[in-house]
Amino acid sequence: MICILVVELPGVIHVTRNRFYKLQTTRSWDYLGLSSTSLSNLLNKSKMGNGVIIGLLDTGIWPELEVFNDGNLGPIPSRWKGVCESGEHFDASTVDRSFPTPITLGNNHTIIGQAMFTGEDTVSATLVYPEVSDLMAPRNCESLSSDDDWMVGKVVLCFASDYNQGLLDYGISSVKKAGGLGVIVSRSASNYFYSSLTNFPSVQVTYEIGTQILYYIRSTSNPQVMLSPSRTHIGKPVSTNVAYFSSRGPSSNAPAILKDWSPAAIKSAIITTALVSQESGGPIFAEGEPPKLADPFDFGGGIVNPNNAADPGLVYDMNTEDYVQYLCAMGHSNSDIFQLTEHPIVCPSKQPSLLDVNLPSITIPSLKKPTILTRTVTNVGPVNSKYKANIESTSGINIAVRPDTLIFTSKTKTISFSVMITSTHNVNAGYYFGSLTWTDGVHVVRSPISVRTEVGESIS
Repeated sequence: MICILVVELPGVIHVTRNRFYKLQTTRSWDYLGLSSTSLSNLLNKSKMGNGVIIGLLDTGIWPELEVFNDGNLGPIPSRWKGVCESGEHFDASTVDRSFPTPITLGNNHTIIGQAMFTGEDTVSATLVYPEVSDLMAPRNCESLSSDDDWMVGKVVLCFASDYNQGLLDYGISSVKKAGGLGVIVSRSASNYFYSSLTNFPSVQVTYEIGTQILYYIRSTSNPQVMLSPSRTHIGKPVSTNVAYFSSRGPSSNAPAILKDWSPAAIKSAIITTALVSQESGGPIFAEGEPPKLADPFDFGGGIVNPNNAADPGLVYDMNTEDYVQYLCAMGHSNSDIFQLTEHPIVCPSKQPSLLDVNLPSITIPSLKKPTILTRTVTNVGPVNSKYKANIESTSGINIAVRPDTLIFTSKTKTISFSVMITSTHNVNAGYYFGSLTWTDGVHVVRSPISVRTEVGESIS
């Protein structure tokens, strides 16, 4: 009833149903190299954030949330001029479980589920699937009924048709009521963070893995399965995956922009020091259908590396004028930009190029001829520093930097350089990826590069 009333309000276009999420790991800090037991990482160097004021604007937040628990924090800094409001005491419980979830089939082949196991105990049982005639529509998870006595004492594999938490909960509950011992839900990767409301052995896998399990069921007369609860394995990391819900580049509004969200200098430090492979040296994967090796459109700069980001060496900075030039390049009028700046703005008669926005990434969505763009870096490391350029390119894409050596002194803190990019491709191609890295032997300042060649007019 409330939803109906909200939808009918003027200006409301769409209302999305809330979802309940469960904590999947408590080891994020260790993964980021910020373990509280280390004395040398950024977390401890910053005194665990002592004295830092965090501002959060959220119209739907509640003061009772654990994020606002000020236990073990020091007094409010004297420079704080706001008002602190208290809320009711709220005890939040956490679950120290992280995926993957092992699914062991009867032939001793183990498949890793990509989401949380919601039960408590290991389950070993016969594995079944609701087979129907080829002339009938396949039975999905939502159609399971507590009257299905064939599920008694068995683990059921089913495929979810659509995302509907209520119907899926009903289907899982039906397996439990019918006497089933567990359920494997095969579903689209885009709905992974669904959590069953019942404490019943339930594992979620992709359609691809679900199909592998189905092939196993059909290949043997007595399919067996063992479902094991998710566990946290300290010191034994699983493969790094870019979550399905992470936004992908390039920007739909500005195709020459890769992935940008934060203030310029901080953003630059995070992007240029990020890791493009796992700490163990393995590749980064991207969740989706099907899973694939991740590229800059998936992870942007890479895996955030807080300790290195605190000392990036060089940053690609931007000031108000840079942002004004960006708005001019996007085609906004002087009057529109005035609404933001509150002082008169006159865009250049020749529209600036988005390619020259001083970002720590380079994206060319339509390379039709040799293109030269400009970037400017500011030294935030040792005063006297010398950086050499290192270029990583791919077949058919040529990248040249001038100058290829940057020398900073007490008088020279900021240097501009040009990047020329050409292509030998003679057909329209997809995106190719490379990088430009500046290094002084200590700092590694890496910028991702993505280029797409277009020959003639593109066909839409």
